[in-house]
Amino acid sequence: MRLSRQLHIAFAVLLVAVIGITSILFYSFLLDKLVAEQRKEMREKGKLSLQIIAEEGDRLDKRELQAINNIALRGSKMEIILYRGNGNVLFSTLSEQTAVQWIEMAKDQKKQGKELFQGKDDKYIVEIINNRAQAKEKLILAMPLHGIKEMQLELAQQVLLILLVGGLLAYLLSLVVTRRLVKPLTLLRLEVNKVKERRFSEVKRIEANGEIGDVAHSVYQMADELERFGRMQKEFFQNASHELKTPLMAIQGYAEGIRDGVFVGERAEQGLDVIVSESIRLKEIVTEMILLAKLESEEDIFHLQPTSLNQIVTKTTARLGPLLMQKGLHIHSAIEGQTDYIITADPDKLLQAMLNIVGNCIRYAKANIFIECVRNGKEIILCIRDDGKGIDETILPQLFHRFVKGKDGETGLGMAISRVIIERCGGKITAENHLEGGAMFTVRFHERE
Repeated sequence: MRLSRQLHIAFAVLLVAVIGITSILFYSFLLDKLVAEQRKEMREKGKLSLQIIAEEGDRLDKRELQAINNIALRGSKMEIILYRGNGNVLFSTLSEQTAVQWIEMAKDQKKQGKELFQGKDDKYIVEIINNRAQAKEKLILAMPLHGIKEMQLELAQQVLLILLVGGLLAYLLSLVVTRRLVKPLTLLRLEVNKVKERRFSEVKRIEANGEIGDVAHSVYQMADELERFGRMQKEFFQNASHELKTPLMAIQGYAEGIRDGVFVGERAEQGLDVIVSESIRLKEIVTEMILLAKLESEEDIFHLQPTSLNQIVTKTTARLGPLLMQKGLHIHSAIEGQTDYIITADPDKLLQAMLNIVGNCIRYAKANIFIECVRNGKEIILCIRDDGKGIDETILPQLFHRFVKGKDGETGLGMAISRVIIERCGGKITAENHLEGGAMFTVRFHERE
């Protein structure tokens, strides 16, 4: 069943339940309220009748008493009995015999504390009012309950009609609100199906508010990320196949040439050297590919601990010392000997990243490499730059992706490995061309507190 239909049914059931319960409770409480209001009205009208009788005194006969009570109790269906304490009925709307019986039953009702008086054909609401002017005179007012019940039923019907109209309007409003809520979900389901079918580029952003809008935005971002990942994966396989195919072709070509006698003597020796060097290069590519995959996927490969950035730089320059001497380059380090810059990192992995970065600078530098470190609040910024030609602007945005390399690059995986290591250590690396020439790598870490 569709969500919109489920919501409509649920709201309709809830609405019927609320209207039903409200009607039942209202109908039950309404009778008590009407009886209480009727008693109040009877007391007021009874007092008015007694007041008129008291003002006229003994000059009133039964006909005049009837006229006075018609004025005081006009429009009501009450039975009236005016009597003295000895049971002498002065005035009554009932027969004298019935009035005497009612007087006795009214007295019993008062003694027993009953709310209603059971007459011959109906229950009555009874009020006994003492005449203050004549202490022995009392006025009995009796209102048949069926009149109150008729009023109760009429009011209940009107209230029920109002509730039904209000419920119908609320239900119609719920249809509009539900459609506005469900429509984005329906559209979102279509976009999720596109993700399921791997049509990431076709996923559109769904405009919605609240949590639905947040989910729609997340789906759109996920599709964009999956699309980007798909492109990177495709590029990875293309680049990987190219990088692996090149040494394999060289190995295959020389191996077949030596086997078939095409290369003999010195040329065969050269061919064997090429096979060995290309095998070593192929091994390095595979090793770095495996390392990069482990760095990105395995959680327990990193062992974070307090690490001195000064010591990492010192070890890096020491490891690369022979290569620097071979190329006649100089490293100018402004970090060694300073106060320790302590960060949280895996020292072995971070050393490998630094070797890749500084090694890249050595490959392209003319004479000098500069390393400096500064503290900016709680952030430590490490800058490494060379005085070479700089990075080709066409590859600069993708420099830290797999198999992206410059003219004299090797495997194209070194910068990608460095990026993953630094990010897993809580840092961030960027690359740019320095204003004075050469490439500059900026690494940012949070200082350990």
